Amino acid sequence: MKTWAAECAFVTPAITSKEEHDRNGPLPRPSELRGQLRWAFRTVAASFLNVEELRRVEAEFWGGRSLGEEGIRPSPVSVRLRRGVDERDVELGDRCARRRGRPVEVDESGRLRVTNRCYLCPALYLRSRPLVIRAGATFELELAGLRESALKAARRSLELLSLIGGYGRRFRRAFGCFEVRASESSTQVSGVSNFLERLEECLDGLRRIIVKDSDGASGTVESFPNFSRATLWVFEWRGYVGKLLNNLGRALESARRGSLRRGKIPGTSVELRWLLGSSPVKRNPGWLLRSPLLLSVTPVELGPVNRGRLVVSALLLKPRRLHPGRNQTVEVSESVWEEVEDALDGALKMFRGLERHRVEVTEDRVKLVQG
Repeated sequence: MKTWAAECAFVTPAITSKEEHDRNGPLPRPSELRGQLRWAFRTVAASFLNVEELRRVEAEFWGGRSLGEEGIRPSPVSVRLRRGVDERDVELGDRCARRRGRPVEVDESGRLRVTNRCYLCPALYLRSRPLVIRAGATFELELAGLRESALKAARRSLELLSLIGGYGRRFRRAFGCFEVRASESSTQVSGVSNFLERLEECLDGLRRIIVKDSDGASGTVESFPNFSRATLWVFEWRGYVGKLLNNLGRALESARRGSLRRGKIPGTSVELRWLLGSSPVKRNPGWLLRSPLLLSVTPVELGPVNRGRLVVSALLLKPRRLHPGRNQTVEVSESVWEEVEDALDGALKMFRGLERHRVEVTEDRVKLVQG
């Protein structure tokens, strides 16, 4: 079995629950990281494979049951935690933060506090008091694979997750972003242009691995978020990480409360603002909807007290079908996504140097087009 290990460091605070920590031990949880690596792999594969081929390829790399198989195929990849974050880097969040609707803000030292000024992170709505992993906390991760191609796919998935995602729930709003510090695959970048090059290289590397193991059954899984027609906003930030998170929270709330507030997906009662992520309130018809908007922070140069140069990205994956509730499927037209994009354009204009790119991932190529 081939192994590969790397040290990772949180760039922004990560949030989990005290119950999960008491039940599962050191943070971050390997099972949760593994699920997010699988999600990153599937998001790329769903851009150019049909449903049957996607299930077969995913089962080969991550285990599971593909179509036509009776048994469950074991996974050739394992994710292990060599060293979790130091207990001194984990603090118990404010009890008020778990009350539904209470806004939370990050101060300059990276600590969370309850405030009345902005709604920031819906991921804090947990059944128990939240645990906060401070920015700067490090952990060691080990990937092991029975096949070299499976290990390469897992490494590329980890790199992709660190560039556009993070540790935590899908509506985490740039919380839980981390960087990989392995010498041969560090995810630290030198600027916006270098970030775009790294992202294109990572997507293309993962695409090549998937295509090599596929049977050429092309298509697109329209009911799953994918890169076939995604939109990317990227800019550089200089200053405190906490202030960045607060400004991102305000920008998203301005979009949700502005032009998207009264708009709905045609033929449904699901409001457009839910596409930007919100708290899972059961009385709303979109409470199960997972936001297709991914926010991430990648370091250029990070100094003491969580201050430095950062590359910030907002990636909108635009599936043609969404699942706002159990046994519910909603068709989303291109005009709906255009309305959401216009709202994000207006909300993110507060950040200097904002660039907009169109991401295209097909079986033959990966392309990032500005504009």
